[in-house]
Amino acid sequence: MLQKYIDICKEETGVDLAVTDIKGNMIAGTYASDKELPKKYTETPDGRYRVYASGKGADTAAVMLSGWIQIRNALMDEEGAVDETEAFWLRLMKETVRRNASEEEAAGMQRLTEEYGRGAEKIGIDPEVKRIVYLLEIGKGQNNTELNSAAVELLKQMSPDPGKSSIVHGEDGLLIVIREVGGKLSGKKEISQYRIWAEEYVSMINTELMEKVSVAYGNPSETLPEVACSYREALEALNVMGKYYEERTIASYAALDVGGLFYHVPEEIQRRFLREIFGEKETVTLSEKELQMVVKFFEKDLNLTEAAKDLYMHRNTLAYHLKKVQDKTGLDIRKFDDAQKLKLAMMLKI
Repeated sequence: MLQKYIDICKEETGVDLAVTDIKGNMIAGTYASDKELPKKYTETPDGRYRVYASGKGADTAAVMLSGWIQIRNALMDEEGAVDETEAFWLRLMKETVRRNASEEEAAGMQRLTEEYGRGAEKIGIDPEVKRIVYLLEIGKGQNNTELNSAAVELLKQMSPDPGKSSIVHGEDGLLIVIREVGGKLSGKKEISQYRIWAEEYVSMINTELMEKVSVAYGNPSETLPEVACSYREALEALNVMGKYYEERTIASYAALDVGGLFYHVPEEIQRRFLREIFGEKETVTLSEKELQMVVKFFEKDLNLTEAAKDLYMHRNTLAYHLKKVQDKTGLDIRKFDDAQKLKLAMMLKI
């Protein structure tokens, strides 16, 4: 596997590469023998290997190979096997971020499309297929290694064609599902299907593992580098949901609502907005019961009668409590403008 990767790098970059142990004994490479190795080398961050490279762009190639070895080590199971498909997707996502930061986006994406298209075909990945990325966060705050392993098996079982989906272990305990999109889907049906798949993931984890799960997904991707874009979009959607929509379990990057806007607004501007409403304290304290009533009132589009019915109370009782909220906040949420202000302030954690 390592030799195969080095051969691909040599073919695509023209750079000679080699990996040795810490004593300089060659494990794999394109050099004829240890004696031909250059004097300069890059040591992997874990201190277990040395990476040698010579030729145009050798430093870049050495860093890439060093990074790949780190990924490879992280993906090893107890028997030492490596999932080359998983390694490919991780490398693609990380390399796309690096390239986009250093090149003009259009030219950089074109080069990546060609480069990774060749690499993908060699390990059986179709570079021309439309894909979408889902992120699953299972058992937040727990040591979820075992949970993720169990979830991976369930995901494989529920896939109609396991060969058309890739499951990758991402950073911070996230599971990344890179799913192929069938050519039959289009328009609103396609958008609805993305949501249905997310709901299936949530239902499966809730039912089979009895664990809470948050699922986020990006926009569909037409090229391999765009898969990395879909991943970043899914990650942003997950972060927005965690910060502004804690009650939700599914988030789509294409439908982040006001939370997607707030996510990119500097904190100082958010605090200024709160000061405009509540003064220098920037906050007010509502009881759990008051929050419940306010949320229900908003859910019922400011309809006092319907909200009271769902809360099992007389509408006059609800009106009394909303008046107490007005006394605390200075906002009469029976009026649209004041209701809008309080809802935004609640998203910002008043």
